[in-house]
Amino acid sequence: MLRQSIVLSTALSVCLVCFPGYVATAQSTAVGVTGGINRSTVLAGAEDTESVLARIGFHAGGVLSIQSTGPLGFQFGANYHLKGFELETDDPDVTGGLRLAYFEVPILGVATIPTGSVRPFLFGGPAFGFLLTCDVIATTQAGSASADCATGGITTTSFDAGVMFGGGLSAGTRPAIGVDVGYTLGLLNIDDTPGLASEIKNRDLFASLRILFPIH
Repeated sequence: MLRQSIVLSTALSVCLVCFPGYVATAQSTAVGVTGGINRSTVLAGAEDTESVLARIGFHAGGVLSIQSTGPLGFQFGANYHLKGFELETDDPDVTGGLRLAYFEVPILGVATIPTGSVRPFLFGGPAFGFLLTCDVIATTQAGSASADCATGGITTTSFDAGVMFGGGLSAGTRPAIGVDVGYTLGLLNIDDTPGLASEIKNRDLFASLRILFPIH
């Protein structure tokens, strides 16, 4: 937990050092909501990855956007993000897997291309995830059942960090409406099960709709 705190504190400290001077030249500040769907899976290291299937989830939360007088800006998020994966079994009618719910905090740099009322943009930066729940899921033709990961003897780390990047379009309306598509590349092994040396890292493809209300 100490290492997790150091990683997040370092990233936030860098932002705070740069932030005051940036705010002084900011052209606009906006807050809003964002949400959408995502397709999550994992990189399972040396394990057999052919049986790993993607899981469809969703994400929703708030966003703070700060745009300078130029093309560059910052975007900070606080989201509920549902990730995980599914696994094929010997029975073709049965699948298993994990459902992981995170409180995710992306800290992104944004570059906007000034092309008119609809503007393309690119974004990238770190994203920090704090595990809220972990469930084992079993699905059959008759339905699905779930249990807490601890009940099944599975332990995952409570913290994840990755790199988020992507792009989208933003309309210059009031409130501003934007859509984006991105990818989060998990950098940390989230498998903390005793006795296992496997590495499992999150992978997440997402599409979002956001609505921003100007406050400055």
